[in-house]
Amino acid sequence: MEERELDRLAEIIVKKFTDQRRFCPLDNEEQQAVKDLIRTKRNAVRVFLWLCGAFVIWVLKDVYNYIMGHLSFR
Repeated sequence: MEERELDRLAEIIVKKFTDQRRFCPLDNEEQQAVKDLIRTKRNAVRVFLWLCGAFVIWVLKDVYNYIMGHLSFR
């Protein structure tokens, strides 16, 4: 290929990629709904992880108290 043909091909590829990235099939309300859904999901996961962490700490505290209560140094 000649230099001119390579330049033209590169221009076509760049134009196709930039046109596809600008296009979004969702309108503004739908985009906001998707953002709200992602935010709600992230918050739900965060609350779930906090609850699981609290439960694990509670179980570890009980296991520690059980072990320390049954140890005897005689």
